[in-house]
Amino acid sequence: MFFTDGRTSMNLEVSLCDECGFVFQSSAYSDEYDKKVASIYSNYRMSDNFSFPRQDKKTLESLEFICSNIQLDGGSNILEIGSDRGDFLYLLKQRVGANVIGMEPSTEQVAMIPTVRGYFDQNSFCSKFDLIVLKHTLEHIKYPQKILQNAIESLNDEGYLYIEVPSLDICMEHYLDDFSLDHVSYFSKHVLLNLLNEYEVVAIDNSHFLRIIVKKMRISSALKHIKVENEKTRIFFKEFEARFVALEDKIIHHTTEGGIAVFYGVGLYFRIIFARLNGSVGRENCYFYDDGYVGEYEDSFGLKKINMQFIANQKVIAIWCSNDYAVQDAMAERFNSVTKEYEPIYFCRTNLTTMDGD
Repeated sequence: MFFTDGRTSMNLEVSLCDECGFVFQSSAYSDEYDKKVASIYSNYRMSDNFSFPRQDKKTLESLEFICSNIQLDGGSNILEIGSDRGDFLYLLKQRVGANVIGMEPSTEQVAMIPTVRGYFDQNSFCSKFDLIVLKHTLEHIKYPQKILQNAIESLNDEGYLYIEVPSLDICMEHYLDDFSLDHVSYFSKHVLLNLLNEYEVVAIDNSHFLRIIVKKMRISSALKHIKVENEKTRIFFKEFEARFVALEDKIIHHTTEGGIAVFYGVGLYFRIIFARLNGSVGRENCYFYDDGYVGEYEDSFGLKKINMQFIANQKVIAIWCSNDYAVQDAMAERFNSVTKEYEPIYFCRTNLTTMDGD
């Protein structure tokens, strides 16, 4: 599959381990990849788009998940690996009064909590921690088993490890596209449990993101290796590519017949979707709309922002560029307030052209 964010482009190859079911970006294990992803991270300032500390719904759910399953207080020592600005640690400290420190390799972000710059290993700190957080970090790591082992070794004997990653199970169920250049490891519930099968699982949630808390204390006997249905994963990737072909054919046919295509949202999902269409779909009949975007043209592909009043008398297909159902529904509501004469494309839902169950 092809990826571009409008600035950096690369053909991504995703592979499946027949033995354990682990899905990984095999194209990441190259010098070309290292150079491209280093360029992305050198300019990584995505958090600047949000006020500090970021308190979106998913972040608050993660905070509640930890605090309801681990007893933390003012004497607790917490480390976050891949802490970015420190939004999550700030909220944890605010909630339980703990001692917090972050570790972040990027030098671009201004840290708002005590932060060590660099890459984590078992020798990064002399002291041990009561909780180590890996929140949307593990999917960026080429050798996840190594960092997990190092993190667990850096815990107190009764310490906890919190992991949060995009869920491959949810991705496969709802056709979510999390296959971006900087994501190199993809975790299903079974794969992550197999990686941590020597430790006690305190809590696990797989309803949107995959969240898990494990305790350092080893269990008396390791969990039996969980069988992973590799054939199901292979079928998903075939169907996933088929959906892009169907979407491409629909947009080409629609725009060549005089209709217009409106991509609602210009975040990551827009860039992923349009990048794969770029070159085969004429831009002259493609537009974007985003409630929070103030420019006339988006800066990745140069699509023009459409005046919503203009769509009322047009033959329109609208592509919801989000993997969040609530956001998709809000997009549909916004369109419906102007016209109901359009065809919605729910790419990140089970059915390409209708809401699930419709």
